[in-house]
Amino acid sequence: MEISDVLIAIAYLGLLSFIIAKSKFFRIPFAKKSLTMTLWAVKIMATLSFLLIYTLYEPYQQGNDSRVYFSDGSVLYETAKTNPDAFLRIMFGKENSQDQKIIAKMSYWNRSYDSVVPNDNRTIIRTNVLMHFISFGNYIVHLLLMSFFSFIGLMALYKSLVLMNNRQKWIAIIPVFLIPSTIFWSSGNIKEPILVFALGMSVWYFFKTMNYFKISRLLLFLVYMILLFTIKSYVLFLLIPVMLGFVISKKNQKFPVWAVYLLSYLGVISLGLLIAYIKPSYSFVHLIYTKNVDFINMVNVFQSGSTFAIPNLESSFSNIMLNTPLAIFNALSRPWVWEADIWTKQLAAIENIVFLLALVYLIYKMDFQKSIRHPYFWFCLIFAISLLALSGLVTPNMGALVRYKSPALPFLFIALSMFGKKWVFVELQLQRFFKL
Repeated sequence: MEISDVLIAIAYLGLLSFIIAKSKFFRIPFAKKSLTMTLWAVKIMATLSFLLIYTLYEPYQQGNDSRVYFSDGSVLYETAKTNPDAFLRIMFGKENSQDQKIIAKMSYWNRSYDSVVPNDNRTIIRTNVLMHFISFGNYIVHLLLMSFFSFIGLMALYKSLVLMNNRQKWIAIIPVFLIPSTIFWSSGNIKEPILVFALGMSVWYFFKTMNYFKISRLLLFLVYMILLFTIKSYVLFLLIPVMLGFVISKKNQKFPVWAVYLLSYLGVISLGLLIAYIKPSYSFVHLIYTKNVDFINMVNVFQSGSTFAIPNLESSFSNIMLNTPLAIFNALSRPWVWEADIWTKQLAAIENIVFLLALVYLIYKMDFQKSIRHPYFWFCLIFAISLLALSGLVTPNMGALVRYKSPALPFLFIALSMFGKKWVFVELQLQRFFKL
């Protein structure tokens, strides 16, 4: 790394910080501007940590996804200079046999298995290509831009919570902006920053549209949902039933909210099973089963020290449901302290202990009567549990599991802290703290 690279990175950090300081979007209601900049500083610290760990720490120096996406993007960027026609074909998914030599230079463009869902690796590679046009080939700039995108998504998620439940505007800062694994994994040149960006903006524009309908809001909601489909299609599929449940519960308040969400979820599952019966290749059950088999086979081949045993799923809905409780438990608790052989795993294990203790405390302090009557509570809770379950069903690698579950954690803690008993005192204390 040369001095010029550091100077370019510092210049970009200054520019992004200026945008955040001046933009109304990043202004947290009822708080001073300094709070936003403090949260952005925390995000930058996570970005720097990601850079140092995946640059200097020996177990992660070679072959990490962040570097591979950067180098694959560099291949396509150089192609734009030498062969613009091939570049455009590949970028728009219209590559032909003549372009295979270029594609062969990229490590992650093609997957090792066929699937009907989009290849999300290509979305990140294309994102890196676009960033190469303005980054001067600077890897640190890519990390900063990714962190900026994810910060937008986190801010949008926070704004959606304030829109739905203004009572928790101070407490919500903690689960949205300060969960270590969420801010860390959304600070690398990987899928999670774009996922958090698309997820946060989709949720925000969904609730804005529900609050006051405008065509522009609906169109932006659809744009972000499409982006979500290209980066993590299963997250979009998990959002559909909770969004449907929210819409129905707001339009028809004769039935209990929990019953509306349950019927919405069962309805979407039934529709999915029907589609699978007509078109087997679109079976979500088979997709989960295939992902489980592929991941288990992969860890067996590479013999990673971060693996743990998960059930070998069968391609049946009943078998997946039978293994779901264990999957949720694994997602919330792994790695355990005695499984942590290096300090990064030890930090993840400590975080899990803190999370489990916090969950017990929040459940104890919950006002169940108020919570179960609020559609946003069920929206966050069901989505979080669904994402945790899916992560635990298919992931036998502790590092990957910590990464995959990270977007679910803010939703889980938001749900459990929405209507805590005697939260007024806590809100006042947090208000004083965050206004400093």
